[in-house]
Amino acid sequence: MRLKKVALAEVLELIETGKSAYMLIPIRAETTLGQLKSAGVFVTAEEETPAVEEAQPEEKPKLPPRKPRIDHGKVMALHKAGWNIGSIALEVCCSTQSVRNIIEKYEAGEANNDTDPKD
Repeated sequence: MRLKKVALAEVLELIETGKSAYMLIPIRAETTLGQLKSAGVFVTAEEETPAVEEAQPEEKPKLPPRKPRIDHGKVMALHKAGWNIGSIALEVCCSTQSVRNIIEKYEAGEANNDTDPKD
């Protein structure tokens, strides 16, 4: 319940319409005008209103999660150790095609290092 400060005229109007108003004690129809005049400040209960939502700043669209980089050195070490492409792909958590691409680039002399952004 929210309280609101009101003037004497509004208190009298509230009482006539059957609504509640308070001093230190509840004001009822039998409360005398003298008691009301001596109080000076009155409060009344306002109906709760839903809070107005403040405008939220627009969220930037989220980018898709970035793919983890594949450790090319590990791929080549496993390849040289005789592992098959499927096993290497499982070990480094990538597709078999990515493993093939890394091996082909390395063998063609195009591999630049472990941070090839294409894979």
